[in-house]
Amino acid sequence: MYSSVPSPTFPRSLGNLGHTLEVRWLLGVVLACSSAFSAPPEARGGDCVDYGEFIHWAAGVQPPYDAVAVALTGSYAYVVEPSRIRVIDISIPELPTRVGNLFVPGLQTDIAVGGQFAYIANWNLGLLVADISKPFSPVIVGNVKTPGPSYGVAVAGTYAYVADGDFGLQVVDVANPGAPTIVGTVDTPGTAQAVTVAGSYAYIADGFFSGLQVVDVSNPISPVIVGSVITPGSAQGVAIAGSRAYVADGTSGLQVVDVSNPAAPTILGGVGTPGEATDVAVAANHAYVADHSSGLQVVEVSNPAAPTIVSGVHTTGLARDVALSGDHAFVAAEAFEVIDIANPVSPTMVGGVISQGAKSIAVVGSYAYLADYFAGLQVFDVSDPAAPTLVGGVPTPEAVDVVVAGGHAYVAVGFRGLQIIDISNPASPTIVGGIDTPGDTQGLAVSGSYAYLADGFSGFHIVDVSNPAEPAIVGGVSIPAEAHAVAVAGSYAYVAAGGLRVIDISNPASPTIVGSAFPLGSTLNVAIAGSHAYVASGLSGLGVVDISDPTSPTVAGGLNTPGTTLGVAVVGNLAYVADGEGGFHVTDISNPTSPRVIGGVNTLGTVREMAAVGGYVYLAADHWGLLIFSDQCPAATPVELSTFEATVVPEGVLLTWSTSSEFDHLGFHVLSFNGRRQLSARELGSD
Repeated sequence: MYSSVPSPTFPRSLGNLGHTLEVRWLLGVVLACSSAFSAPPEARGGDCVDYGEFIHWAAGVQPPYDAVAVALTGSYAYVVEPSRIRVIDISIPELPTRVGNLFVPGLQTDIAVGGQFAYIANWNLGLLVADISKPFSPVIVGNVKTPGPSYGVAVAGTYAYVADGDFGLQVVDVANPGAPTIVGTVDTPGTAQAVTVAGSYAYIADGFFSGLQVVDVSNPISPVIVGSVITPGSAQGVAIAGSRAYVADGTSGLQVVDVSNPAAPTILGGVGTPGEATDVAVAANHAYVADHSSGLQVVEVSNPAAPTIVSGVHTTGLARDVALSGDHAFVAAEAFEVIDIANPVSPTMVGGVISQGAKSIAVVGSYAYLADYFAGLQVFDVSDPAAPTLVGGVPTPEAVDVVVAGGHAYVAVGFRGLQIIDISNPASPTIVGGIDTPGDTQGLAVSGSYAYLADGFSGFHIVDVSNPAEPAIVGGVSIPAEAHAVAVAGSYAYVAAGGLRVIDISNPASPTIVGSAFPLGSTLNVAIAGSHAYVASGLSGLGVVDISDPTSPTVAGGLNTPGTTLGVAVVGNLAYVADGEGGFHVTDISNPTSPRVIGGVNTLGTVREMAAVGGYVYLAADHWGLLIFSDQCPAATPVELSTFEATVVPEGVLLTWSTSSEFDHLGFHVLSFNGRRQLSARELGSD
C-alpha cells in the first residue's frame, strides 16, 4: 500500500470548530495564504494517491515532422524539425500552443537561444542565425558555412560554439548576427556531436571512443583541448552542473564526470538506461535523460558514484533532446512533449502478479478475473491488494476479454467465440457453456439475459445466455469495419468498429445501427458514462463522443496521449486511460469536451485494459500480468477558515485553526507557495 506523503491517522472527536495538528516532520514556518483550506475526502479501500503530485506526462504537440531538438526562452519553446523551426507558446505548460514557424533549407539538428536570436545547427549549411524578437514570425538574418555537418550548438556571450562532426569544434563570432564569422577551431579525436559551455571551457560529447573532450575557450580565437576522458559508450550529449559533467553516453546510459580539474576529468559513476541516452539536462539532484526509445529517464545523482534511475515517462516517439524550465521538462521526441517533474519520482505499485498475456480484467468483490491470451481465465484473490494470489483458473485459449455477471464469467476467446464459466467457487471455475461465432470475438458486454459480442469482421452479435449451458445467437448486424469492443447502456450497444457505432438493441432479434461517430484514430475500446462515450483511439489517444441523442452521436472532444490508448475505465469525473506502452493516465473528464491529464504512471508492460474498483486500479499489462495501484484521490473540498495559527515548536510546527462551518472534515493539505502540495496529514483532534 502506498501513500504519496506521510498520512498518520489520529483520534477524532466530533466537535466541529476548533482543531489542532502537530506537524513533527515539517520544519520551518507554515503560512495560511487564503481563507480556504483544502480538505480531502475519505479514501476508499487503501490510501488514495494524487497522481498529479508525481512525475507524469502532461501534454504534447504532434508536429507534421519529427521533433529532434528543443530550446527554451521565456514563455516560448523553439522546436527543431528537419525542415523548420516551430515556435510553441508554453506560458501554460499543460496547454502548449503552436504560434510560429520558420522554414529553413537543409536539415536542422540543434538549436540554442541567446537574447533575441536563435542559433541553428544545420547539417548542410553550418550555423544559421534567426531573429526571434517576434516569436510569431522569426526570420533568418545570418549564416556561416562550417566545414563539417553541424550536430550541435551552444551560445555564450558573443560566441556560438558548433559541434561540427568530424571537424571538431568551430567557434563563431556572432557579435554581428547578420554576419557570423568562424574565428577559431579545434579538431577533436572523434565525432563532435554536442557541446555546452561553462565559464572558460567548452565540453564536447565526442561520440564513440572519444568520450568527453574539454576545450579551453578563454581565447576564442585559439581554442585548445586541455583534458578528456573516454566513456564506455558513445557520448552524444553533455550537461554541466557545478563541478560535474553529465554525459548522455548512448547505450551506456548516463556517465557522471568530475571536471573540477578540467585538465583531468574523471568518471565518478554511471548507470545504464533502458534505451539509448542521447541528451541530458540537470536540475538539483536529478539528471533528466532523453533515452530514445525509452522516453525520459530520471536519475538521482546526489551520490555521483552511484547514480540511480528513480522514474521514467514514456514519450510519443524517440526522445532525442530535453530542456528544463521550472517544474517541467520539455522533450523533443518526434512530438513535442511536456512532462511535469515537480516531484520526479513515481507512485509505488501496490501489488502485482506476472502472467503470460494479460488482455482484460474484471474485478468483483475480493476477486480479480484476468483474461490471459495463453493461460485462459485466471482468478486472483485480491482481498489484500498488496499480495494478490492465484486461486483458480481454467484454460480458455485466446482469451482477450472478460465480463463477470451473475456468478458467471463470460470470456471472449477470439475465433473460438464465447466461453461461459461458472465462478460460484472461484477456486474451481468450470466451463458450463460456449458458442462459436462466425468471426473473431474480441470484446463483449453482458446485460440481463444477453451477451453482446464484437466479432471482428463478422460484426455484432447478440447471444441469449439465459441458460448459460446453452447460449444461442439470436440476432446480429454487419458493420463495415472490424468490431473490437462493445459497451451497453439502456437500449443501445456502442461498438468500437472503425468509429463508434450505435446499435438499437431493444429488439434483440433485430439489432439496427442507428448512428455513427468518427473520432480520430482507431477505435479499439469504449466505455459509457452518462451522456458520453469514451473511446480508446489507439495512437490518437482518448476520444469523447456525445451520445445524448444516440441516433446522432457527435465527437465532443479528445486528448492525445504518448502511447497507444487501448482501454478506458470511467469512475465519476475521472477516466483511467490504458495507454499501452505508455502506462496509464488519470484524466479529469468533468468537462468532457476538454479532458485533462491529472497524472499517471509509466508502468511495466503494455497496459491493455483497466478496472477501477474499491479504492484500487487494476491493470491488465500483457506479459507483466496483473498490476495494482491505488486510485486517484477525489478532488479537495474547500473549508472556510475563521482563524489559523502556526506556532514553531521544538519538534516542528503546531497548527491550530477554527472554521465557521464544516462537514465530515478529515484532514487538509499544506501547500507551498506555488500551490503544490508538500504534505498531507490527518487531524489530531477537535475541541
